[in-house]
Amino acid sequence: MLILFIIGLGVFYINTGNYDPFMPSGFGPVVAGAATVFFVPSATTP
Repeated sequence: MLILFIIGLGVFYINTGNYDPFMPSGFGPVVAGAATVFFVPSATTP
């Protein structure tokens, strides 16, 4: 309940001007980061 209250209160502090260059490098770096996070733990376990 507290988390929903904090999210609801934070809605009034959103500055949409910060979203202007949203993902300026495209979707490629997002996929590369997700692949790194997904595959590194499986590579380090015996």
